[in-house]
Amino acid sequence: MRTKSLVNPVKHTMQKLMINPVYDNFALENDDCSRMNDMFIKLSNYIDSIKILFYEYSLGNISIVESILTRQTYETISVEFTKLSVNEEKYPKYEKLRKNYVYAISGLYQSLLQNLNLTELSNRLNSAIDRASILDDPDKLKEYINKFKSHIFPDTSVKIISAKIKPEYLEYINLYGYPSSNVFEPDKLGKIILRLKNTDIMNDNYFFCKK
Repeated sequence: MRTKSLVNPVKHTMQKLMINPVYDNFALENDDCSRMNDMFIKLSNYIDSIKILFYEYSLGNISIVESILTRQTYETISVEFTKLSVNEEKYPKYEKLRKNYVYAISGLYQSLLQNLNLTELSNRLNSAIDRASILDDPDKLKEYINKFKSHIFPDTSVKIISAKIKPEYLEYINLYGYPSSNVFEPDKLGKIILRLKNTDIMNDNYFFCKK
């Protein structure tokens, strides 16, 4: 298959580092070399598991990516990338590579949200065009008037809708504010989820009541 021919940039980078390591002016002991090797292997394996998202998106198969990269999947990926984070001062090359993929998955998710917005706007535009066409058709216009002339002031009821928000997102907003891009940063979100994971807070219900 075509996917088998794809070159994994992480493995390629890892091999280069192992063959010709760059340690940023400090010597690594054997244990540190072994740890660095394990770090890159784990990162490479995880990126292997999600690279299908980037591949399908590059082919224009947006619906496939949307079906895989749901909000829950995005949360899971955020947590996993956070688990793979290390001390940036000690392992700057590794962290730079990891963060590049964190930014990539965040950008991919944002593009999906934008595509959903465009689809919604397109549907609303088509609906508006259909309604406007009534003005050009006397029969449709007459039918439209007869249909609604007896319901100019229909009975209405006002309901207060409670919007539920997950505790990790509430905590994110409290700490960093709501993201202007509508996409929660994976590293920040992942750390919050891991911190709240073993607490009762994850089981509480949070509601905002718009009055």
